[in-house]
Amino acid sequence: MRRLVIPLFLFLFASHLSAASRVVLLSIDAASDVILDRLLANGALKGGAFERMTRRGAVAASMTPAAVSSTPVSHPTLFTGAWPAAHGITGVAIPGDDLGGDLQSGFAVATAVPRLWNIAQEAGKRVVCIAAPGAEATSPQTTCTRTAPFNAVAKAGQAAIDGLGPSPGAPSAAPATTGQITEEEYVAREERFADYLSAAVKQELARSDWDLLIVYIPLIDGLEHRYLLADPRQVEYGDEDGARRKRFAQFIERGYRTMDAILGSWFAASPETDFVVVSDHGMIPTHSVVLLNNLLAAGGLRAGGGDAQVRAISSGASAQVYVNAKSRFAHGTVDDADVPAVTAKIVAILRAFRDPITGRAVFRTVASGQELAALHLQNAHTGDVYLSAQPGWGVTGRYDPAVPVIVPSTLSPDARARVSRSPAERQFLEKGGHNELSAGVHGHRPGDPRIQAIFYATGPDVPRRKLGTVAMVDVAPTVLRLLKIAPPPFMVGRSLF
Repeated sequence: MRRLVIPLFLFLFASHLSAASRVVLLSIDAASDVILDRLLANGALKGGAFERMTRRGAVAASMTPAAVSSTPVSHPTLFTGAWPAAHGITGVAIPGDDLGGDLQSGFAVATAVPRLWNIAQEAGKRVVCIAAPGAEATSPQTTCTRTAPFNAVAKAGQAAIDGLGPSPGAPSAAPATTGQITEEEYVAREERFADYLSAAVKQELARSDWDLLIVYIPLIDGLEHRYLLADPRQVEYGDEDGARRKRFAQFIERGYRTMDAILGSWFAASPETDFVVVSDHGMIPTHSVVLLNNLLAAGGLRAGGGDAQVRAISSGASAQVYVNAKSRFAHGTVDDADVPAVTAKIVAILRAFRDPITGRAVFRTVASGQELAALHLQNAHTGDVYLSAQPGWGVTGRYDPAVPVIVPSTLSPDARARVSRSPAERQFLEKGGHNELSAGVHGHRPGDPRIQAIFYATGPDVPRRKLGTVAMVDVAPTVLRLLKIAPPPFMVGRSLF
């Protein structure tokens, strides 16, 4: 009898190892490595999913995003295992043929190399995408085996996912910014949308007809933009004798607790599944915003109107400035021979710009030409000059000569009313976007720990391992390794286990 037991055990063990894995890749927008580490250390997430992953899974010290640490750039980097120079999405928005015309969203621009769902499907795997950035089902390249596009899921009342009923919708920032709803209601709306996406995942976990599930949840991003009140220079820092700061911090902690509970419910629903949990960037508290096109105009360049020489297009705390060259744009105004001189003037203006309080340079990095290659940004979509602000500063590409070059960064109606120096400035602040004039901003060049992303993994095929600092390009090769698919040659990242 003993002779039969041992071979049978070995057969079952070998069968387990060779069984096809299935993988969930979750991107938690703006999950901050620094904030998550702090919440784990102080016991706020004790006994939860993140703590479980630190004990049983593979966890990175932090994950370094691309030079433009924003959602439309980070996700192609996560999904292709290549930097923006290769995949081609180099900013939150990219100009079309006419520099003065409408911008193309980075979410809608095709990547120059295949993304994870393309590669997995080509290898015969079945892929489900739920709100995954770039998986909008508008072309074969943007379509998974089953696709619930973010643009559909984010619409309130849209029956975007079979079996779940209408979506509550992704909350708009405008009602809270204009005071139409309370901050508490805004948080509740973010939570309802996260719960809807979680229910969609749990519905998929109960099925067996997929190999890779990619899902994106923007809960943390929506909260940190509005409530990351942690810099004494922020106009709201001392409001309500510090009670506002405490309340805002609780909103953010509540978001992490919600995500922790969501993950715990997924683990319980499908213990045989491998989970890879990442974010696209962290977040930095921000006190001031520079109107870049106003700054360039003040320096003597034409930055607005049909005859503009330059246009700055922002990505939170970084931006790219494009010279309106006749050979590059349909209505170009700058001769090719003059492009180097205009570029040099842009660089000089940006490098000379100083913080009026400290006297220090506002821009940490100002790069052009071959310097872009070192940032993995050298691509036909990239501007002539890349800049990244120092922590505490954001930038905007909106041009308004009636508004000062520097404005305070706030989305709160009472703070806006208090600090606005003119009706034009008040209107400008009221129209501020979440990654433009908010308390928390991202888009910085990596370097500050607060902009670092997270990498956690757990499951039957994931080793218990403490990883050092990893790169965003390592995610796709790691997922492919779990799926037993060889990574294509263009991937510059490496499997982390």
